[in-house]
Amino acid sequence: MTVEQIVKEPEMVADRVRSNVAADMDKMGLEVVSFTIREVRDNNEYIANMGRPDVAYVKRQADIATAEAERDTAIKRAQAMQVSKVAEAVADQEKVIAETASQTRQAEAVRDLEVKRAEYAASVKAQQAAADKAYEIQANVQQQKVTEEEVRIEQVRKQGEIAVQEAEILRREKELIATVLRSAEIEKQRIETLAEAERQRQVLEATGRADAARAQGQAQAEVIRVQGLAEAEIIKAKGESEANAMNVRAQAYQEYNQAAVIDRLLGAMPEVVRALSEPLNKVDKITVVSTGGADTGVGINKLTADFATIIAQVPAMLESLTGVRIEDLLKQVPQLREQSGTQAQNGKVPAAVADQKDVPQADAP
Repeated sequence: MTVEQIVKEPEMVADRVRSNVAADMDKMGLEVVSFTIREVRDNNEYIANMGRPDVAYVKRQADIATAEAERDTAIKRAQAMQVSKVAEAVADQEKVIAETASQTRQAEAVRDLEVKRAEYAASVKAQQAAADKAYEIQANVQQQKVTEEEVRIEQVRKQGEIAVQEAEILRREKELIATVLRSAEIEKQRIETLAEAERQRQVLEATGRADAARAQGQAQAEVIRVQGLAEAEIIKAKGESEANAMNVRAQAYQEYNQAAVIDRLLGAMPEVVRALSEPLNKVDKITVVSTGGADTGVGINKLTADFATIIAQVPAMLESLTGVRIEDLLKQVPQLREQSGTQAQNGKVPAAVADQKDVPQADAP
């Protein structure tokens, strides 16, 4: 075999060696199970130099193929870049045209949107103002009837409490009668059985105790049943009262008149003044430094004058919040309207109107 065959076909060499030595090994009673050539080498590096021409050829072919591929790649890249630049220029031109047209359409759309939005906002504000005024008037009307219905509900609640107390008294009477009679019966049985044997006495006492426990349990069950019925009646009465209150409240809101509106507004003024003066409760001490002049605007007089000014501004503040002038409401009251007309003829101005003229008017929020 040649060196090339030994290097390139090691399996065939191993098969030949195994087949040649098999007969001799068999004569010695041995058997070759496996035979593998792990390495083939020589001292003159013949085997190492044997594959160098092939390696050089393969490398040369690889370098040539690489150079040709790089050349083709450069050509294709240049062509692609040229086409890309042309296409990019065309795309930029079309993009500028499209952006110009788009911005024009967007500006027109924004203009139309702003116009529509302004029209809708004006319409919504007008409807909202009308709805707010109607709601405030209706709420004041309903509040008057709510107060009346609350008084009626309180009366019904008192009647329910009285009925519960009466039921409790009857329950206690029945419990007392049942307890006394049963105790008397047990005592009678105990006296009658004193003459009997000790065993019979113990049996009778046990029987009497069992009856007493059963009677007490029945009494307690009756009490619980009565309480449950009373609570059910209370709940039923409360539900009916709440339903009637809701109906009365709805009717009240529909029947609220001008006098009731004036009453509600004037009744709210003390609460507003109280809220304005509420911060004074948190003041621990006030030190006033005065020069002792006769002017009313210095010293402690200045503090009281400021509070008088604040209180005088309450009607104007209510007018700015509600949109209703108290002077106009007062003119709707018959007696005040007649008095105002009489004083106007005599050259006098009503006190309420004069106060309103002195109070600075606040802008509506």
